[in-house]
Amino acid sequence: MQEVIIRPNSSPFSSSVVMTKKKDGTWCFCVDYRFLNALTIKSKFPLPVIDEFLDKFAKASWFTKLDLRSGFHQILLKAREEFKTTFSTHFGRYEFLVMPFGVTDGLLTFQLAMNATIEDILVSLDDILMYSTTIKEHLHHIEAVLQLLDKVGWKVKSGKCSFAQRNITYLRHVISDAGVATDPSKITAIQE
Repeated sequence: MQEVIIRPNSSPFSSSVVMTKKKDGTWCFCVDYRFLNALTIKSKFPLPVIDEFLDKFAKASWFTKLDLRSGFHQILLKAREEFKTTFSTHFGRYEFLVMPFGVTDGLLTFQLAMNATIEDILVSLDDILMYSTTIKEHLHHIEAVLQLLDKVGWKVKSGKCSFAQRNITYLRHVISDAGVATDPSKITAIQE
């Protein structure tokens, strides 16, 4: 992963910073790219949806979920395009050297990069789902994907990964050899 993700910049183009509080009480640094996004021509590439994979899940009994560490920050920006990501703070102006969160087509760029790295495995944003029929086949898939990610340089957040599970929660769904169901914790308020 890129060690240095920002650098000082004196560009007149600049977006403001917003700090938002996370559920765990920590703060999240966000840049308001609404102005930049309004000027950007949007791509028309659809992100994958879980419904497209239902047939493939029907035969699977083993599941592994990998979570990439700061996924967007693993994609370098094109040279001489960094100035567009300039943001202002009380300490000066800075630009990103890597894909920042909040820019139009950032999700698409990340998805395309993942699709180019890993084929025929469900990848949605920074979550990778591997599914297999047998444990032997599944262990082979895990090894192959981890080797491929290592070769390309993608970093995984080990604490948020789940290996060789019989059922797994992925994109607000519980997936198992019995099929796909909505995660019960996501519909509690409706049921009550």
